[in-house]
Amino acid sequence: MRPEGTVEYNSLSWVKKQLDTVLSDAQSVLSEFIENNDDTDSLEQCIDHLRLVYGTLQMVEVYGAAMLAEEMEATAQALLDGKVEKPEDAFDVLMRAMLQLPDYLEGLQAGNKDAPIVLMPLMNDLRAARKEKLLSESVLFLPDIDVVEATVPAPESEVTEAGKLAGEAKRLRTHY
Repeated sequence: MRPEGTVEYNSLSWVKKQLDTVLSDAQSVLSEFIENNDDTDSLEQCIDHLRLVYGTLQMVEVYGAAMLAEEMEATAQALLDGKVEKPEDAFDVLMRAMLQLPDYLEGLQAGNKDAPIVLMPLMNDLRAARKEKLLSESVLFLPDIDVVEATVPAPESEVTEAGKLAGEAKRLRTHY
């Protein structure tokens, strides 16, 4: 766990086992659908499981994993609606996502930062299966701006005398 014990990591530890169980159930019903494409009830159950995972991750404020779960749900829904041109590719990437999400959550519990950019290739694979526009790094880049502090040297005098502004600007230029 993270040393500072933030809320999202503590909350994640409360629901991690249930999330693993729900993801395992989603995998099994997706496998049933892959074996028998006529059984849409299995795919609907998979979508329900993924919706539960998404909602839980949103609730515990693990947004990177929640974004992945949302993409997984959207891909499963597109499969159900028949909007996927290559269902085999979508099945493959959905299974990969269901296997990678628990590992990502374990990493968070081990102290890693929730970084959606790590999941971007997988999310883009899910989006590509649906022929959606791919995500760019700028969408997922979330720097921690609270850490950055401005280090501006304090002025030596409150008022710069007339005519000395240019000299003062040259002196301060090296600080910037």
